[in-house]
Amino acid sequence: MPYTVWGAFDKFRKDSVDIDPDITKRARASRDYLFDQLKILARENQGFPRLTGDYLSFGSFARKAKVQPLDHIDVLIIIKGNGTREIQSPRSYSTYWLEVTDKFSPLSIFTNEYGYVNSTKVLPYASFFS
Repeated sequence: MPYTVWGAFDKFRKDSVDIDPDITKRARASRDYLFDQLKILARENQGFPRLTGDYLSFGSFARKAKVQPLDHIDVLIIIKGNGTREIQSPRSYSTYWLEVTDKFSPLSIFTNEYGYVNSTKVLPYASFFS
């Protein structure tokens, strides 16, 4: 039991805020393993969208600001947009849509009813090949 304010803060931070270094290490390894599996999936299945080879870690875990519990890690997988063009939303200057302009584009199977790429459609496709 801590007997000072600083001791109490240190105990609180350790018990309730800071993520254990071993958990952080396993989380990073898991994130990297996932990206490696996606690269294999893209290499072995011609219909899967081509990857640029990069991913972008963002969010609180990437900023080293994540607190307990570590329940997710934000990652953006970068895919090639061949056969598409971006369209700015008329309602928001910061919202863009990816319209498929070539029916042979690898992204054409991931479009919604308006012809725009819908990223949530990639996930079921990826699990089909795994």
